[in-house]
Amino acid sequence: MAVQKASEKGTRIKDYASGEALATIRQDIRTMREAGTRANGKLGHEPKAKVDLKSSPPTATITDCLDLKDRETTRDGKPLPLPSEQPMRYRTTAQPEQWDDGRWRVIQYTQHGEQTC
Repeated sequence: MAVQKASEKGTRIKDYASGEALATIRQDIRTMREAGTRANGKLGHEPKAKVDLKSSPPTATITDCLDLKDRETTRDGKPLPLPSEQPMRYRTTAQPEQWDDGRWRVIQYTQHGEQTC
């Protein structure tokens, strides 16, 4: 995973994300690389999807509740505390669309850190 090594090399991110979502991911990876940090452990998820196959192209909206309980950020192998304002569970929204090759790609991804769940 890109955030575990602060690099997209070998991750195939472009197969799953495009546009704003890909730019956001790349910026997050660059920020982590420059800060010397890595994300370790698992993210908890509670995704819910709404799909519109009649739109052109077909689209979806995926809302998720990310749970950071089993996630840790480290620098030089040492754990870093989360910012005090960081909720342990918060909402995210992903907006994928189906491309002509039949594959779905996330084109927009937003973290709603102010919306706890």
